[in-house]
Amino acid sequence: MEYGDQSDAHFLDRVARQHGPWDVIIDDGGHMMQQQITSFKALFPHVTPGGLYFIEDLRTSFSAPYGGTPDGRGDTAAAFVGSLVIDLIGVRTPFSGLSTISCCDEICMFRKMLDQF
Repeated sequence: MEYGDQSDAHFLDRVARQHGPWDVIIDDGGHMMQQQITSFKALFPHVTPGGLYFIEDLRTSFSAPYGGTPDGRGDTAAAFVGSLVIDLIGVRTPFSGLSTISCCDEICMFRKMLDQF
């Protein structure tokens, strides 16, 4: 068991190097915007090819006490996910091997692409 700050990229990187890689990560931790965004940026690279990463409680992106905004725009986890979608379908320079994004009520799933041969 590790104790640390979910918004501390150095802590998350150390945990990932010691305990990763993982087939599945479910982020059901902190609900502050920086916690969700920093965790994804630090941990998704440590998901195995074909593996999954989930961020849940994304509705907090619309709640001020968690750093959200009424429309979910700005520096929110929902806006971050939106930028990943734009990169994936438009620019084709997705985040570190991201191949699929699927979202439903309050949760998004991110699949890492399989290794290319």
